[in-house]
Amino acid sequence: MDKNSNYNPPRLALTFFRWFCHPDFREEIEGDLLEQFHKKTQKYGLLKAKSLFIKDVLLLFRSNIIKNFSHFSFIQFTDMKTIISLFAFCLLTIVLIVSPFFPGPSNSLVIGLSSVSLTLGFLGLLLVPVGVLWVIAEWKKSRQPEGKTINWKPSYYLSIIATVIIVTISLIYIPLTYHFAGVLASAAFVILLSWLLYRMIRFIRKIKSQSSRAFISMPVYLIALPLIAFTANKFLVDPLSNYSRKLAIKKSEILIHAIEAYKNREGEYPESLENLKGKYIDQIPKSSVMGVTSYRYSKLDDDFTLAFSQWKDGASLEELVIYDKSPVSKKDYANFNYKLDRYRTLGAFASYDAGIKHWRYYLCD
Repeated sequence: MDKNSNYNPPRLALTFFRWFCHPDFREEIEGDLLEQFHKKTQKYGLLKAKSLFIKDVLLLFRSNIIKNFSHFSFIQFTDMKTIISLFAFCLLTIVLIVSPFFPGPSNSLVIGLSSVSLTLGFLGLLLVPVGVLWVIAEWKKSRQPEGKTINWKPSYYLSIIATVIIVTISLIYIPLTYHFAGVLASAAFVILLSWLLYRMIRFIRKIKSQSSRAFISMPVYLIALPLIAFTANKFLVDPLSNYSRKLAIKKSEILIHAIEAYKNREGEYPESLENLKGKYIDQIPKSSVMGVTSYRYSKLDDDFTLAFSQWKDGASLEELVIYDKSPVSKKDYANFNYKLDRYRTLGAFASYDAGIKHWRYYLCD
C-alpha cells in the first residue's frame, strides 16, 4: 500500500461529519469517504485530496442523512443546494448595498441597484412577519401524520400576501430607479420583476396541488433577505461611506491644485472645469468611487466650490460633500441660488467636518 494511504483526512471535516450523520449510516458512509480520500491522495496528492474530502462532507449534509432530523424539520433543506442558494442571495444583497462605496469606475447603475437592494432593508421588513407565519405553517404541515390530508391553505394565502407586498414595493421603486440610474436599470428592474411575478404565480398554483409534506424554503428567504439588507445598511454603509468619501476627496486634490493654478495665472477662477484641460490638467480626474458619478464645480465671484454626492438609505438620503473656503451664512439666505451646492447646504439637517481642511459633508433628504 502506498504510504500516502496512511495520511489522515481533515480532522475538522471528519468531526463535523460524525456530528451530523445519523448513527445508522455513519460507519458505512465514513468507510467510503476514507477509502475515496486515500485513492485521491495517491492520484492528486494530499493537499487536493483534503479539499475534495471537505467538499464530499459538505455535499452529504442533507435531510436524509442528518441524525434526528425530525427535531428541526422546520428548516428541512433537502441538500446543500438550498443553503448555498440562500447564502449566495444574502451575499449578493450585501454586495449590491455597499457597492456604491467601493473603488471603481463611477456609474449610476450601481446607485440604482444599491437603492433597490436597500429597499429590502426598509419596506422589505414587511415580509418578515409573513415569512415567520409561513415557516410555522410549513413546520406544522411537515409534522402532519401520513394519511392525513395536507392543509395547503395557510401557505397558499401567505404566498399571495408576500407576492402582493413584493410587487407593490417594486412598483414604487421602478420610477425611482429610472430617476437615479436611467432607462437601462429601470428596464432591467421591470424584466426582473416580470420574471419573479411569473415564477411566483406558478409557485402559488403548485401549492394547491402539492402532495408532499416537505418543507418549502421560500419563507426562509422572506425572513433572511430583508434582515440581511437592514443589518448591512445599519452597520456597513456608514463606515464604508467614510472610506469612499476620503478616497474621492483625495482624488480631487489634483483638480483643486489645477483650479488654484488657473487663478494664479489668469487672475480669476475658471468658468468651468473644461477651461483647465490641456494647459493645467490633461483630463478631469474621476472620483474612483463607483457611487460618485462626477465632481461638480461652481464659480462664485472670486471664489469657488467643488462638490460630489453619495447616496444612502435607498437613494432617499443625499450626502453632499463640498470643498468651500468661504461657507455661506444662514442670515444671507435671501440672496441664495439653491441650484448651487454652497447654498444647498443650508437645506441639510446635519453637517459634519470631513476631517480635511475646507471639506465638510451635509446630509440632505
